Amino acid sequence: MASLPELAADISCKTDHLVSLMKSSGMDLPSWDENAPAEFAEYGPHAGEIQQTRYALIDQLTQALRLAMGPTEYVKSLISNAPIDIGSMRAIIKFGIPGCVPLGNSDIPIAKVATKCDVDPQALKRLLSYCKTNGVFRETRPGYIGHTAASAALARSDLGRAMQWSVDIPALSGLRIFDALKLFGPCDSPRECGFNLAYMTEETMFEYQERHPQIATLFNDNMKTESGATRLSPKHAAAGFDWSKIGSGTVVDMGGSNGHVSMTISECYPRLKFIVQDRTAEIALWQKQLPEEFAEKITYQYHDFFTAQKTKADVYFFRYILHNWANIDAVEIIRCLTPALKSGTRLIIMEYLGPQGKEMGEFEERTYRLRDLQMLSFLGAQERTLEEYKAIVTRAAPRFTFVGFQTPVGSSMSLMEWIYV
Repeated sequence: MASLPELAADISCKTDHLVSLMKSSGMDLPSWDENAPAEFAEYGPHAGEIQQTRYALIDQLTQALRLAMGPTEYVKSLISNAPIDIGSMRAIIKFGIPGCVPLGNSDIPIAKVATKCDVDPQALKRLLSYCKTNGVFRETRPGYIGHTAASAALARSDLGRAMQWSVDIPALSGLRIFDALKLFGPCDSPRECGFNLAYMTEETMFEYQERHPQIATLFNDNMKTESGATRLSPKHAAAGFDWSKIGSGTVVDMGGSNGHVSMTISECYPRLKFIVQDRTAEIALWQKQLPEEFAEKITYQYHDFFTAQKTKADVYFFRYILHNWANIDAVEIIRCLTPALKSGTRLIIMEYLGPQGKEMGEFEERTYRLRDLQMLSFLGAQERTLEEYKAIVTRAAPRFTFVGFQTPVGSSMSLMEWIYV
């Protein structure tokens, strides 16, 4: 790690470079005002360089923070702060505090918010005073609060509702990682992980949510928010692979939910035909709700991808699916395609890739490792490197030959391609 003076100089240099790139791209500079954009979205001819510079700046700011705090204070902050950070955010989200604070650079008495949300005003004042130190809400005058960019994002979008799932299942499951490893060992089963101990069930998280529709709805809201995020946008699925080489062929969107990714790709490649497969009773409803412009291009089909594939296609596409499953299950999912495969069939997998799959700095790696432990804690699954995905596909269907992978600019996920020979 560089010294504080070295980091300070580099931080200043990278900040100047980032600002210059943003200005030349017509981007507004970052702000924490409530009217600031909810996401940092890179665009323009310098999008890739802006992303790299921003990530490098975050890495150096993090290193400087650690040095300024020192090891003892830093480690204590990881242990002592985390439960209160998640606990305070859980409280303001569950009570619906962001929606009670008016937008428009206005403010409101904390006592009035307390009445609206049916919470003790003194406790709420203490809660908001802590949230303020994390940049969530601001004290405009004694006894009054207003929005910052963070609290406004929770108030004006679906983010607040979507986060209701995140402050429950991931938070409670993560706290039981130690207990699950101690009790179950490898923790590579969706029935033997932190989630099972947190919710005292032998069901998988998906099975549990099927029996609790309210939680399932929150999970779906969370997934919609992720798909709407710039780095997880379905647009990257269209940009990260040359779908034109499939011509007017057929793509099976495995576990494709309501077909939002297929629709996005179809808009860019209208000759393609899509079959969206999923294991849900909502399949028929999604078919009825399909926009008219996709009526002849997209169809829906009930299918459990742990059963033999009967639908023949030119491409089988898995986006954000395999990371939900342990290796043994991921192998079985790919193996179940075998009955439908023919020479020339393509397999495309779109997932996060670990450090061995692509170059990444500390910020990117931390995001990847965070998701990896989330998968471990509530599904007994994992994120993987490129080599690990290649090993899974080879083990499941040796005739698949790896072609290559691409990470679209601005995307957190990469597209990997195999062809059946």
